[in-house]
Amino acid sequence: MMHTNEITLTDKLNESQKMQASTIVFDGFQKKLASVWLYDNDKERMLPCLKACLQFDSGLYALHGDQVLGVVGINTGHAFVAPRYKVLKLTYGRWGALWRSFQNFLIFRCFASFKHEAMHIDLLATAKEARGTGIGTKLLEAAFERAKEQHIEKISITVVDTNPRARQLYERLGFVHVETKDYGKNTASMGFSKESKLVKTI
Repeated sequence: MMHTNEITLTDKLNESQKMQASTIVFDGFQKKLASVWLYDNDKERMLPCLKACLQFDSGLYALHGDQVLGVVGINTGHAFVAPRYKVLKLTYGRWGALWRSFQNFLIFRCFASFKHEAMHIDLLATAKEARGTGIGTKLLEAAFERAKEQHIEKISITVVDTNPRARQLYERLGFVHVETKDYGKNTASMGFSKESKLVKTI
């Protein structure tokens, strides 16, 4: 059984590890990727595109040896997942990139997200084989340390109603519920109907 003291944290990945991290994000957010960001279900086609969309310099990663087992995407003004037109065009062509970009614009305008704090956790994901081992906790605690180093006093995170285990983790680590939005059936394809914002004071 793997122990968290065998895990190292880093903010730098090589190209192979970036693909591993992309796979972890894909597995954790497949419904969202299919319904919003990339509008696709073909994993083989999506993974290279997702890898190009991730802002790896803004993340922290849990490694066991050379294997990536967890990802926390940190937003301090720039989204960790950035499906920009130029990147989408490489995979989906001009028209495919155009309608995807426009659709994302409409969705985020119609379903305006919460106002983020100076640091926002865009996503937290662990490899399937590493879930329940404490890696998520280590990654969040590393994000808290980064916030302290940058003199950031508050961190926000959002969690959906269909992920109670994640919410329990966040609240155990000091996040407090601030607001909930009910999207009804509009977000059913993404696997949830409500989204809550939680905030932690550092």
